[in-house]
Amino acid sequence: MAREMHDKDRGLSYSGPDGQNALHAAVLHDDREMTRLLLEWNRDLIKQRDINGSTPTHLAASAADPSLQFTNFVFSASNLEHCSLGSYFLLSQKCLTRLYEHMNLALPQVLRADPSSAFQPDIHGSFPVHVAASADSMASVIVLLTRCPGCARLRDARGRTFLHIAVEKKRQHVLSFVRRWCQQPSTSSVLNIQDDEGNTALHLAVLAGEWNVVRCLIGNRSVHINLQNKGNPPWISPRDKFSTDFTLD
Repeated sequence: MAREMHDKDRGLSYSGPDGQNALHAAVLHDDREMTRLLLEWNRDLIKQRDINGSTPTHLAASAADPSLQFTNFVFSASNLEHCSLGSYFLLSQKCLTRLYEHMNLALPQVLRADPSSAFQPDIHGSFPVHVAASADSMASVIVLLTRCPGCARLRDARGRTFLHIAVEKKRQHVLSFVRRWCQQPSTSSVLNIQDDEGNTALHLAVLAGEWNVVRCLIGNRSVHINLQNKGNPPWISPRDKFSTDFTLD
């Protein structure tokens, strides 16, 4: 029916409520076939923002993980601790990405049509990868970091990366995935990026007393525990906090 409507009226309006277009609506309702058709008709829809500055890619990044049970099993803390991952981890990541593409999910579709959409912020400075981390959408995080690895270093209006967001929201599965993803020299620096207050993801975890998150982060040897933030004196560093509140095993 959608194709018939379009064929009858090439001037079909794509505008909708709150500045959202038809592609916003399609990805929001997980209408994968409509998403495909709209991208065939007009790829420029990907760049259009709603009243919050969100593109269809932002909405696609917030979608629930359709393979959540399997994804959570692969990236559960126990499996990550007791498996010698190496190529197994990379294989899982690539296989999952291909699975999501085979399932014709909205996010892989829009990224194939316009990879640059992963680098468009909303009015709050949040990028699709921030949205994915906040929504605890492992599918979206994996697809974004696999297809657009540069988005890992993107910062929102407060200087936060998606990793800061994952810590603040206590997204344990995202953190477990990132811990292993950042084992590579090309990605490890993401772990120590400081926000506008000088806080790394580890600072946020320590200051919030989230010790499970702390253990997850320091499981990666690239994490620096002696970085100071920009708070009022005395400055607080994760190492200072460890000395009084936490004993490393």
